Amino acid sequence: PAHVPTRVRLVLDKGRGVTTEEIVDFPLPDDSWTTWNYPGSIGFTHQIQAVNEALRAGEKECTHFTHNDSLQMAHILDEILAQVFDVTQELSSPSATTTTTTSSSNVVSEEEMTA
Repeated sequence: PAHVPTRVRLVLDKGRGVTTEEIVDFPLPDDSWTTWNYPGSIGFTHQIQAVNEALRAGEKECTHFTHNDSLQMAHILDEILAQVFDVTQELSSPSATTTTTTSSSNVVSEEEMTA
């Protein structure tokens, strides 16, 4: 499934038609002992383990995906939804005007979120 990729193929263009390719596999843990509502959900164990490690170390967030990273991701998803909604409105109403939404900043601080 798309939400749980197990292989990444990286192709680097070095110019003049020369490329290099690297394939990295991320095998999923064995989940034959249970069934999941969504195939590949066992892949979330890496995130669960990272959160457990952070909590055991007394940290409030994981160092490789911080609270600010989560906020940025939420803003990106909100922007995508807003644009998809705008497109859907345009398609359903031929007389609707076109609006373009852009974001001027990719980084949002916690203070900006609570303001």
